[in-house]
Amino acid sequence: MGIKSYFQQRLLEKENKRNTRHKLLNNFMDMKSILVLCSVKSEKELQNWKVYFDNLPPHIKKVDIIAFINEKRNVEGKEEDVSEFVFYPHHLNWFGNLKEKSNIVKMIDYPYDLLIDLNFNHQYILNLLLVKSQSTLKVCSSLKNEISYFCDLIMKTDTAETKQKLYIDQVFYYLQQINSNGRS
Repeated sequence: MGIKSYFQQRLLEKENKRNTRHKLLNNFMDMKSILVLCSVKSEKELQNWKVYFDNLPPHIKKVDIIAFINEKRNVEGKEEDVSEFVFYPHHLNWFGNLKEKSNIVKMIDYPYDLLIDLNFNHQYILNLLLVKSQSTLKVCSSLKNEISYFCDLIMKTDTAETKQKLYIDQVFYYLQQINSNGRS
């Protein structure tokens, strides 16, 4: 662990102590809002995730995606849509934090029913947003040992990184089984 990683981990722990969110384990059918944190390789991959999450059951009223696209991009002459909550490497400073604060604070302060962590590239900014989030239930995979301490539900699977849609389907399946009390 380098100095930068050490200070980043310390900051995550400090932010976790400050977070006073309400923790709650709900059945999937009772959830109305989902926040997805994902790191992707291209805009096309992000579009695939948007299509996937647009096809959720109708009881889910709000789905927001915060994405880090890990590709170099020519930023000159391009006006970016900040409302989509998409970050590129040029948005981050040396430490891994956002250079400019955007509307992301409103999104992090919103009490989502579920946060799904798809940050398999271990981007620090997404880890920080996971810790700061006011979501009532945070789900991550067991592949992320350094961040699993901050999650409420850890899905133990070896295929989360390679079969991400299967991983999400497993999350939804287990949440449907929790607190079902005989409902079908």
